[in-house]
Amino acid sequence: MALKDLQDVLNDTHKLPIRGKVYEVESISAELGLRFQALMEVAAEAKKASDAGAEYSPSADDEEVLNDAAEKDLYREALGPAHDLMMADGVKFAQLKLSALYVIFHAVYGDTFAAAYWASGGKAPAPNRAARRTETRTRTGAENSTQKRASRSGTTTRKATPKPGA
Repeated sequence: MALKDLQDVLNDTHKLPIRGKVYEVESISAELGLRFQALMEVAAEAKKASDAGAEYSPSADDEEVLNDAAEKDLYREALGPAHDLMMADGVKFAQLKLSALYVIFHAVYGDTFAAAYWASGGKAPAPNRAARRTETRTRTGAENSTQKRASRSGTTTRKATPKPGA
């Protein structure tokens, strides 16, 4: 069976409606997607440490990811040419930020999370590894095709016996 070209399968354009205008944002490059993924992983580790009441100490690799992120305008990179259009149209910072994070989350966590983030106005819960695994299984169909194993204990449920006089 011949596979379809991914260009025909994947949606390469995000249509982001803001104040009655639809901004078209191209999907990000593989290089940028990998950078964003690394950044999201560092952010998740920092949040995990914070939630546990510990101070986050980035590793040398994490420091490099964070320095790379600070070096460039992430929102501009995520939105591409749509960034300048949004700025020229006077969109609010919250709208610009939500739009950029939608594109980043779409690349890193998938359609479901990004759509929930957009629909909530940026208040969707932070993704975690379990959510990413569920998203991956749902997209690949693995979750639906895997059956649970039967019990191997060899025991059965005892049948109810009728009560005397019933």
